[in-house]
Amino acid sequence: MAQWVQLQGPPVYFGTTSPSGVAIVRTKKTSSGFLLFFSDCSHVHVSAGTPTTVTSWHRLDGEDASVARQANPHHGNVVFVHPDPHGIAFTSDFEVTITPATGVDFPYNQCSVLDQYIGGTIWMANDGGVHWCADGGKNANSWNWPLGLETLDPVNIAGLFGIGNTPALYFGCGDNEDFFSRNGGVNWGDPGSGCGDCDTWFSDTATADRVIQFLPKRQPDDPSVVGCIGVIVSGDSSQYPDASDTGSKTFPPSTQLVAVGPPPKLVAYASSGRVLRGYRPVIKTLATEAALADGDYLFINQDLNTRVSTLLRTNSIRSIKLMSDWLDTTKAAAVGPALPMGVDLVQTSGGHFTTVFYVGDGTGKVGDGTGNVWKLDSSSNTWKQIVPNLTAPTPVAPP
Repeated sequence: MAQWVQLQGPPVYFGTTSPSGVAIVRTKKTSSGFLLFFSDCSHVHVSAGTPTTVTSWHRLDGEDASVARQANPHHGNVVFVHPDPHGIAFTSDFEVTITPATGVDFPYNQCSVLDQYIGGTIWMANDGGVHWCADGGKNANSWNWPLGLETLDPVNIAGLFGIGNTPALYFGCGDNEDFFSRNGGVNWGDPGSGCGDCDTWFSDTATADRVIQFLPKRQPDDPSVVGCIGVIVSGDSSQYPDASDTGSKTFPPSTQLVAVGPPPKLVAYASSGRVLRGYRPVIKTLATEAALADGDYLFINQDLNTRVSTLLRTNSIRSIKLMSDWLDTTKAAAVGPALPMGVDLVQTSGGHFTTVFYVGDGTGKVGDGTGNVWKLDSSSNTWKQIVPNLTAPTPVAPP
């Protein structure tokens, strides 16, 4: 005869985080009852006993709405630790009391605040690592980082060499910003991308004064789309690119790909998801040829209505300011006919002047295409399927 009863959830905070963590429900016995911990995939909240109203909840990993309101009418969503929670633990003697917020108007009073810290230690794991505190989490200074648990986890690393005796390194982290060093890691700088969950970087070692990055969540100069390519070119060719120098950057809009809805919509093609599956945007310079003045890059663009995908090549990426520029043949050119259905990956060989194009529709793993690979024939008129080989017993068709 048991019945499920939906409990009142905590306040929803926005503007700083997204629901990229996991849902957590934990209880902790106390001297006067129990604490109920709940993660809504963005933040960690606690209630003293069963939550009866939204005001029952106090936020542990950031300022409560009432506190932020009292500090400054435009204080915003202030977090104490990295968002996106993944776990919570506490000592057996951990105990706090909370009390409803006062002194603020609706809706900022729809929460509780920390009343008293009684004892114990609490740990919270998130995309930034593990944080712990021994005062109940009174403010941002309460939380500590254990040593040896760094979680930068670069998506990939772009490297340059040939200027001086040390290389330059550039990388973005899926959860923890992006970084660069122009002296082999002795000193690190912040590109200032503001990406948070940052993406991939790329280079051609033949041009040590240039690097590009993918920014799929950033608004480019063209307001009609979201997502761009950051192109960073050193103002001094004798120096590696300074990724923190805003004057050396341009942000062409990314080409677009259809994301399944409902409803279907266009999203930035230049993003790490496809890179991790095999996409490589840079046509590399061979040792026997000169680098091109503004690089050599490949992107796929898809039409929302027809779902037709086209492979585009640009040798003047910094001239692309608007999405319509991708259709300007003086700035970008289509490669071959329309791509086979499902294709969203491309790689090349052969350098700039004898380029060979390969495209694919995934890795063949569950949920990621069939693993087919096509090669553009020498006349550039046909995409020839080479994996799997349909005409011979060998798994890959000959060139």
